Amino acid sequence: MDAALIEPKGIAGIVSVEPGACRASYTDEQISKLAKIPTLVVFGDNLSVPTGLGALTWQNRLDGCRAYLARIKAAGGRVDIVATAELGIRGNSHMLMQDKNNLHIADLILKWIDAKATSRGPDLASIRSSFNSRAPKAAWASRANVRFLRVLQGKLVFRFLGRSPGAAMGLPSRAGV
Repeated sequence: MDAALIEPKGIAGIVSVEPGACRASYTDEQISKLAKIPTLVVFGDNLSVPTGLGALTWQNRLDGCRAYLARIKAAGGRVDIVATAELGIRGNSHMLMQDKNNLHIADLILKWIDAKATSRGPDLASIRSSFNSRAPKAAWASRANVRFLRVLQGKLVFRFLGRSPGAAMGLPSRAGV
């Protein structure tokens, strides 16, 4: 979300998977800018688990994101929050992209992108093409979620600061990003 505040040009939407926070400290001016960008926030069903930061749980993080959603909607924006348990989807940890049902989660995200985040800015193919020589396409990977990443690679450009774990599995990667 902070990157969108710095340079919103070409950002068709924001997908945030189990964010550390949906900050309450955004100013009204920042909320007004963020309200122009459709946003999806996804949480697994591990809401009672501590985040590792004091007494906070993922439920606390979800509650903070719902407060953020209310501010964005009041500013005329669109934020969708998906808590997988509320949809009857069980078995997700904090690392939804590595869980056994990661393709189901990917389908939810891709459907949201197709429905809500494709009408703003240049098309994703041209964005991907312009970054192709500089950015690895995979930011994270495990053997269990290579299919998940390949599905997302068709839609998104991932940026990873440092070495790409996906390189060991044959996923495209370029050094020096």
